[in-house]
Amino acid sequence: MLSRRSFLIAGIGGALAVPPATANANFKHPVHRHVAKIEARLQVWRDHVATQHDVLLNSAEHHIAAWRAANSALPNTPQASLLEGVNRLINSRIVYKSDYAVHKTSDFWATLDDALIHGGDCEDYALAKATSLAFHGWPETHLHLVIGILHRGPKSEAHAVLVVERDDGTFWSLDNLSDRIVLAEQMSMQPLYGVDAEGVWLFTRPTRSG
Repeated sequence: MLSRRSFLIAGIGGALAVPPATANANFKHPVHRHVAKIEARLQVWRDHVATQHDVLLNSAEHHIAAWRAANSALPNTPQASLLEGVNRLINSRIVYKSDYAVHKTSDFWATLDDALIHGGDCEDYALAKATSLAFHGWPETHLHLVIGILHRGPKSEAHAVLVVERDDGTFWSLDNLSDRIVLAEQMSMQPLYGVDAEGVWLFTRPTRSG
């Protein structure tokens, strides 16, 4: 599903008990699983997004209006410039806050307007970037959120990034921890799983034939 499939969102909550994939996991051959809890959360978020469009286009609330002006000013081409612009824009406009600090729950998928006004975590940055790119006409089938484990010194933590497929077939990681976009195979975290309209998919280590 990460290869030319409809992907917008994934959740840290309900993480799957699977062995971690290598950092250069095969993005084009995921393994699918059915996880009703995550799929239901995906549908709730998509329903919220459907009601958000007019707010983002017309709201005079200053966070939203500032995002709208800055996002509209980004060049649509070349694709790399748009990706870099959206990554920097969202990283600078959203204040990092945990889901519990904002929503009093351990896992909440915020819409863009909510994240701009109240702050959000790594998932919310990634979803905001997907929404911002959608306003530029970027195909939904090329927007992918990937969940994994980030190793920082002796500590490990759950993390999420947006991965975007460009027209040339390359996948690029947009991370709230850096304004620099990198090829997805070079992302700093260990990818584990994602979710899209077709269900949950997992990263697995490449299998060897023979």
